[in-house]
Amino acid sequence: MAEKLYTSQELADNVGVSRSTIYRFLKVNQIKPVKIEGRAKLYAKDTLKKAQQELLLPSATAKKALAHDTKQLDKLQEQLELINEQLQEKDRQIAELHQLIDHQQKLTLAATKQINDLLALQETDPEAIKVAAEELKRLPENSAAQHILYPTQGVSYKTTNAISAAEEKKRPKRRRGLFSWFRRKKNND
Repeated sequence: MAEKLYTSQELADNVGVSRSTIYRFLKVNQIKPVKIEGRAKLYAKDTLKKAQQELLLPSATAKKALAHDTKQLDKLQEQLELINEQLQEKDRQIAELHQLIDHQQKLTLAATKQINDLLALQETDPEAIKVAAEELKRLPENSAAQHILYPTQGVSYKTTNAISAAEEKKRPKRRRGLFSWFRRKKNND
């Protein structure tokens, strides 16, 4: 009994690929037909098996490339998850900082209102200078209320200077500036 022979179209149908893929496979592997009948080239059954192995099953290099791509994809997904976690943490920190800023603005507004009230009271009552100075002492040192340099809402500059003068009398006078170390050394000699 003679072995069954296959045309290129039958090879393509059995493997499940196009005829051009079979032609490319035959050319790359330099497979010659077993028999030629008219215009039809006939191939042996071992050609069909070889085509099925190479075209249907991915090659070792393709498997390695696929494994490498899978590893890279996993790494990129891990990096993306890490970046998303960091982004969520930064968003939380920003929200927390906004709350702190809002709270600080409320405190500054309250301190400014308190200072303005004390300054207005001082204009009507001469003893208010002492009361205002005591109120300023109770505020935190870095409060924005202690750093107000200019009068606000019709308060005279004289009253602001009076409060500053009252505070300066209680503190020892220190000279500050770029060459203060030079003056200090000169005064000590």
